[in-house]
Amino acid sequence: MSNRKPLVVVSGASRQIADADALAVNGGLDRTTAGALLIGATTATSVQVGNTATPTTVPGNLTVTGSLTAQGSNTLALVQALQTNTFLP
Repeated sequence: MSNRKPLVVVSGASRQIADADALAVNGGLDRTTAGALLIGATTATSVQVGNTATPTTVPGNLTVTGSLTAQGSNTLALVQALQTNTFLP
C-alpha cells in the first residue's frame, strides 16, 4: 500500500476495500459509542488475527460461544485440570 489515502465514511454508509488492499490502522481500532466491535460478523467465513510469529494477547476474559480448537503449544488442558482438580495419570 504505497499510495495510502484516507478512508472517510459518512455515518451509515459503508465502503468496500478491494481484496488486494489492506486497512492500515495506527494506534487501534475502536467504536465511537459503547457496544460490541463486530469484525466479520456478516459474511466472513473466518477471522484471522496476527501471525504465527506474534503472540496474541487477550487482556481480559475470553468467551467462546462455539467450539474451541487449540493447535500447537497450549496450556488449556492444564488450566482446566487445575480448575476442576482432575488430572490424568
